[in-house]
Order: sequence, then C-alpha cells, then structure tokens
Amino acid sequence: MVMQVQPPPFGDVLASVVYLVVIVVITRFALRWFLGVRALQRKCDQQSLMLELMAKRLRVELPVERPRDSIVDRGRSVAVRIGSRVAALRARMFSKVR
Repeated sequence: MVMQVQPPPFGDVLASVVYLVVIVVITRFALRWFLGVRALQRKCDQQSLMLELMAKRLRVELPVERPRDSIVDRGRSVAVRIGSRVAALRARMFSKVR
C-alpha cells in the first residue's frame, strides 16, 4: 500500500518565501551599508593622508583635532544641563511674579 504525500498548505509556502525574501533583503542592505561605510572610511583616511603630505610640502601647520570627550565627561555635561534646567524650572515655579 502506497501512502499519499500531501503537499504543504499554500499559506505555509507563501510565508516561507516571504521570510526568505525578507532575510535576503536585510542581508543585502546590511552588506551594502557596511561595505559603503568601510569605503567611505578608507576614502577619508586617504584624503587626510594627502592633506598631511601637502601641508608638509607647503610647510603649513594643520589644526590639531580635539580628542573626543570620554563617556564620563559627556555624562557630567548632561548632568550639569539637567541641573540647570531643573533650577530654572524650580525658580519659575516658585517665583512670586507670574
């Protein structure tokens, strides 16, 4: 006796195809974005090297790039801003002049 094999329901097949398309599109976008960022970074590095060489040849001093603030410095500046806004709000709330 031969058993009949039932094909999967059409909805399951369609859902699988949609999932596959979504995975392919997301992967393609991620790769294009990542490779584009890397190419842009390489181009910026090349341009900065060219600028340094031209500045050396022309004996010109380039401005020094300020180092980025650490996470502690950024947190401190955010805390100071929040504190000043709270103080201004408190002064406005409790002032007699309205």
